[in-house]
Amino acid sequence: MGLFSSLENRIKRRRALRRYLEQLSEDLARRDSQLDRLEERVASESEGFHDRLVREVLARAEILLGELDRRIDQLDAQTRGELAGVERRLTELRRKMAALGKGGEPLSGNGDRPGDIAEKSAEGVPPASVAE
Repeated sequence: MGLFSSLENRIKRRRALRRYLEQLSEDLARRDSQLDRLEERVASESEGFHDRLVREVLARAEILLGELDRRIDQLDAQTRGELAGVERRLTELRRKMAALGKGGEPLSGNGDRPGDIAEKSAEGVPPASVAE
């Protein structure tokens, strides 16, 4: 009876091992399918995440562009105002120059700047401003 009981025990062990391995493989297959579903859900959520992220980045870029546009408009208005002031000052200086030219005095400097007409003296003596 010893040989029969050891053979019976061996068969029982094999059957138990086979049942265990079958259950283990079924459990792993079930976990694998659950993991696949989880990966699909994460992938679909990440697409939504990426879409939200892109929308937020575009919205922020739009805000920045609007702010830059506003600053450019401010600088443009400020520069136009300054330029108008310079043009007014230039017109005023031209009017004063014309008034001085009509006064009978020559509009020449001492000849040390380009465009100045040096005054000619009869004795060949340079003007007082140059002689100093």
